[in-house]
Amino acid sequence: MERSDIQAYIKKQEELIIEGYMSSSEAIKKELDIFQCCEIKIREFAEDLITDAVRDKSQSSSHMADAKKCYEMLRTTVLKDQKENFWLNIYILCVAEIYLAFCGYDGRQGREILAEIKNRAVNPGCEAICYLRTLISSIKGIEKLGWGIQIKGCLDILNKYFSQMGERLQRDGAQENYRDLKDWELGVQDFEDIKNLVEWYSKELKKPQSFFKRNLRFDIGPVSTGELALLNLFSYIADAMAKNPLQTRFLIIIDEIDAGLHPRWQQKIMKFLLDWLGSFKEYRFQLIVTSHSPIVLSDILKEHVILLSGDATVRSMESPTFGANIAMQFLDVFYMDKGNIGEFAKEKIGNLISRIDRFQTNDSEERRELLYLAGSVGDPVARRELQNRIMKKNPLHVSFMEEWERSSDEERRKVLEYMRKQHNTEAKGDR
Repeated sequence: MERSDIQAYIKKQEELIIEGYMSSSEAIKKELDIFQCCEIKIREFAEDLITDAVRDKSQSSSHMADAKKCYEMLRTTVLKDQKENFWLNIYILCVAEIYLAFCGYDGRQGREILAEIKNRAVNPGCEAICYLRTLISSIKGIEKLGWGIQIKGCLDILNKYFSQMGERLQRDGAQENYRDLKDWELGVQDFEDIKNLVEWYSKELKKPQSFFKRNLRFDIGPVSTGELALLNLFSYIADAMAKNPLQTRFLIIIDEIDAGLHPRWQQKIMKFLLDWLGSFKEYRFQLIVTSHSPIVLSDILKEHVILLSGDATVRSMESPTFGANIAMQFLDVFYMDKGNIGEFAKEKIGNLISRIDRFQTNDSEERRELLYLAGSVGDPVARRELQNRIMKKNPLHVSFMEEWERSSDEERRKVLEYMRKQHNTEAKGDR
């Protein structure tokens, strides 16, 4: 796979994730807080991303290499100690693309233009922006080129940024460096909250070509498998609807809808999905899902359920499923006829029972080990039964317990008081 194909795939996945978030219901947006810590980051100058963006396809690999060198030079001379500065990085990328566009100019004039771009660009500000705009306008038919329109728009934004920074420096008299405005301050882009930011970037991603689409990366930080599954689910449905604008009836088939979802989200997924699909009043949907989750099954009427066995046998559901007990459904519906615990635990408990049957009453060390193992069993009924089997191996203990059960509260109080006195006496003797 070519690098350009990989980049295109990554960009498409990014678009689907964001589209999934934008298309999902408010309940899903509230549930998924992954965008609350998102950040827009700058890509490095990538030749494979801009090949189709510049004014023609005549640029050779040597031109690309020259533009890359210009980019690296500007990073060294302009950024210096501000390598994370958002707007300066945008400025350098914009200059690099303009430089590439003029690499195809042959002769002395072409070389002079490229040299002048470098000389002007090392001093970022309104004067450099004005020169670059004039240079771009000199390209014949630039107003009809998508790339030219994109670059002009970017230069306008940068000019606004540098202008307001200049006003601030004049007003405050401070000789501060250009700040890193990751939150898009100074009115260049006004985002009241994260939703506005995601909406703006979503629109950029939908454009066939966009300066910001190819040079920015939307970093939403760590995403769990479940979060990604939810986003993909909504994004794929929304994408299918967008690609078929004249179609109002859809058959949606979702295989293993519970895959990757935390049990809490399994409880909510059907409601999320049905509420969201129901919000499209002009559409009609038929929904088919498969699942191994009794939690998901509890949200579906038995009339809408069919069971598939491992041998491809199909049968209808007999017992009610809607709002049914999840544990019982797990045993009845999902072919758990061999028990409801793992095979490893089942084997170990069987071995424990065999050891208890062979247990010799005079081995106190083994008794302690068996009691420990029996106490590790989670099911309270099974645990109590195993412990009783062990204790019955000691007749004296069994006799005492039977006598204790028959005793009155007063008799038990006297026994406990006697034992407490005996303990205190032995403790004093030890001193």
